[in-house]
Amino acid sequence: MKKYNITPELFWKQLNGCEVNSLTFEGCIYIKGSTKQIFRDGEPLKITKKQMQAVWSEYCWEEGITQELTKMMDKIDKFHGLTFD
Repeated sequence: MKKYNITPELFWKQLNGCEVNSLTFEGCIYIKGSTKQIFRDGEPLKITKKQMQAVWSEYCWEEGITQELTKMMDKIDKFHGLTFD
């Protein structure tokens, strides 16, 4: 997985309201940037700067995969003449 660098301020701002499937925290976490907290199963967790970097990389990887799959599905749909509204 590619490493991405992010400042703590940008981490909280960019990921506010996001859910991330995290290997670092062994599950799906919810990020509440307005209060600078993360939660897993409703329980608040502490996060270090190193863990922030890891979660950011996980988020970027997950979003990249999602974007690539969406592009691939669009190509398949066009090939088969399918449209979805």
